Amino acid sequence: MSVFMNLYHMYEEELYTNCHVLAQFYLSNPQLFQITQDVLFCVYIINANSLWEMKHYMESQRQYEAAMFVSIESQTNNYSVQDREIILGIFDNFTEVELKFRIAKCLIENHLYKEANSVLQSIPLKQRPAKVHDLICKVQQSDAGTDKSLIVAYKEILKKCPLAFECIDGLLALGVKGSEVNSLIINVCSKSPSFDWLNYYVRGLSEIYSRKYSEAIMSLASIDSMKSNSRILTLIGESFFFSGDYETAYNYYKKAYELYPFMKVGIQKYAMLCEMFKKTNELEHIIRTTSTNSNVYEYTNENWFVLATYLYSCGKFEKAQYFINRVILVHTHKNVDALILNAKILHCTKKSTEALISLRQALKYEPFRFEAHRWIIEILIATDRGRDAQNQASKSLKILGDYPRTLTLAASSYLKAPVNREKARTYLQKALELNEHYVKAIFFYGQMLIEDGDFKTATKLLEKSVAVVPNLKIVLMLADLYAKTKNLSSALEYYTKALNIDPSNRYALNGLMALGSVSSTNESGDLDTTLEDIEDETSKNKNTDESEELVWSDDQDIEIS
Repeated sequence: MSVFMNLYHMYEEELYTNCHVLAQFYLSNPQLFQITQDVLFCVYIINANSLWEMKHYMESQRQYEAAMFVSIESQTNNYSVQDREIILGIFDNFTEVELKFRIAKCLIENHLYKEANSVLQSIPLKQRPAKVHDLICKVQQSDAGTDKSLIVAYKEILKKCPLAFECIDGLLALGVKGSEVNSLIINVCSKSPSFDWLNYYVRGLSEIYSRKYSEAIMSLASIDSMKSNSRILTLIGESFFFSGDYETAYNYYKKAYELYPFMKVGIQKYAMLCEMFKKTNELEHIIRTTSTNSNVYEYTNENWFVLATYLYSCGKFEKAQYFINRVILVHTHKNVDALILNAKILHCTKKSTEALISLRQALKYEPFRFEAHRWIIEILIATDRGRDAQNQASKSLKILGDYPRTLTLAASSYLKAPVNREKARTYLQKALELNEHYVKAIFFYGQMLIEDGDFKTATKLLEKSVAVVPNLKIVLMLADLYAKTKNLSSALEYYTKALNIDPSNRYALNGLMALGSVSSTNESGDLDTTLEDIEDETSKNKNTDESEELVWSDDQDIEIS
């Protein structure tokens, strides 16, 4: 076996560490081993590939660079037939373009994005294969490349590989029209009936990026042949999420996860919804599944995000902060979900200023992200910066538009100041005109009516809402109102309904106990005194609840489409 074949044989057997050691001997004294320029080039390549497999990216980069400076003689007649075939194969596979591509990959692994982009851009445009364009896209996303250059790169890939879904998504995200993207993939759709659904996919995705969520849901849901596809379900869930229908979004994300437990796209929002709806056991299941089937070194930023969300839901804020910082620092794209979670953790640890900075950073990347607007306003309200909250609410309305949840969010910034109550009332009435069943608007407007002493209007509003969707907080508010107006039988009915929704609810249990006291003292003439006790007890519970959550609590996120 020749000197070269000894090295190549170990490489074929994937003995990468041994390859590296032997290659170092060869490279330290090529004359001793009678290594020609052709073989020297191959030794550099095998050594570089071995170092890549060993995750020694900087050393691997240097070996590829060294190979570029070796002048290949291509005089293979002096070698055996076996050696000649292998050497020529390496020459064919490792052209200058391929070497630059490999060097760029090494630079990316070391987060040297500008240097990687410089290497890739040195490859003439006509010589760039699809994988070079793809790597250019990833580098420019990581290093804030221009939209124009990204669009050019994505289009070049689609010309050669029309089913590159990442490029389809990238073009639509950058604002390229769906019709233009369809024109790049039309040959696939027309030649194969198996891909007749692709036009609906492009249309649906384009509508998501245009914030036409209802249309996107219809387009994606019409793809009957892909109803069990995790990616399609995730996109439908995303549409519901961005439109504010968190409960339906949660159901779609859950189904997508059950179909494909290793999904990365959508797993962050699924984790956020699990935390929102107090599904801690589901977060535990995601973490357990990942840790069972993956090595910790294979964890992605999405895995760390889920872990941070779980720790946040358990009140372990310091540990949650560590993992979310890890996501923010190493994520190659702008992770808005992580910035929002980071803000929530910071707020819980009394670092409201830092939390607001994180949220404003999120809005730079996604100006239309409702959750970022919402948390800025909530934190400003919670830190007694009412005027700032109102100013932010006005800005948010201009950016997001007049929708039930944006109007209700704006109203929440005016509720604490008696001077501004009429403005809050106007916003809430407008929200209910747009959607008479929007729970949060009903909740806040009902509170205002009760505080104003307009019990008749409040009762009518709350009864109408409960008849459509028995939301726990609305049911409890109605029960309190009946108790306040001395309608004890109706109060008993609605406290019982509240317990049917949540059997362990302390608020409803205390209300029933107070009503029981009324029944036992009714004959003794102490009815008014006991009713005052009910109001004191429910008011006490209400204050306790409010101290545990911000005004705009997550468990009220229920909307009727």
